Formats: sequence, structure tokens, C-alpha cells
Amino acid sequence: MIHSPDEFYKAPPAEFDGEFVWDFLIRAGCFPRGIKPMDIDGSVEMRGNYLRFETKKPGAEIPEPQRQSLEIERFAKDITVTIIYTRGKTIETMEGFTVVFPPCIGKGDTDYGADRLVQIVKRWAGWADGHPSRAYEKYVEDCKEKGRRYY
Repeated sequence: MIHSPDEFYKAPPAEFDGEFVWDFLIRAGCFPRGIKPMDIDGSVEMRGNYLRFETKKPGAEIPEPQRQSLEIERFAKDITVTIIYTRGKTIETMEGFTVVFPPCIGKGDTDYGADRLVQIVKRWAGWADGHPSRAYEKYVEDCKEKGRRYY
């Protein structure tokens, strides 16, 4: 379910190919305790290191279950997850961002805008490309055994 369709369609996700309505899974009682599927606004994987983006309008809070779900990933074995929460959904509206658990770039709140975010993401990409995770190494081994291509 898109909660604010007018806002969503002003700046749809990269390579947006339509929406999938998850409500039928909720109505069918697939998940306990009121759990609902969530979207990830942006995700990049480089050599088993993950960069997740979650965007909210300035002043909007990240719902606690969503924050928890994103941040639990940081404790997964054999991968590294960095999360960037942005305040603003476009380069024109961004008021700042928060970086969570970035092994390569420091952490904390900042009120810098999109230019600084570009610098941080480039630094993350350089770090991630040079530090393959154990999960990535296992994946490469599996591909070699099966004669599959990997990147």
C-alpha cells in the first residue's frame, strides 16, 4: 500500500516498474503481531556489503518497527550493512541525513545536504568494493563450483 500516492508519484523509485499490493497477505493473517511488509527505498550491494536508504519527509518519524527491521540487519553474520536515513525525498528537499553503522565513514546525525551525501556514498562504495564480505566470498566459491558467473 502506498500511503501518500501523490507524493510517491512525484519522485518514484529508480527503475520503478509498478507497485505490488501486499494487503492480501496481511488480510490472510500471514504475519503475527500486526507485522506488515515494508519497502526499502534504496538498496545497493557491493561485494556482500549493503547500503540501505530510507527516506522520510522532513519532520516525519521512522516507525519503530521499520527502524528495528532495518537495523537488525546490521547484526547479520558475514555481511556489513550501512543505513542512511534521509530527511527529504529529493535533492531539492533534502534537509539532512543520519548514517547508521558505517564501518568506513564515521557515524551520527548531520544537517548537510545532498552534496555531502554524495561524498559519503562515494566513500562507502570505495570501501565496500575493496572489502568483500565473508558472505560474498562464500558466494563466489559457490558460483565457481557450479560454473556460474559472478561479479
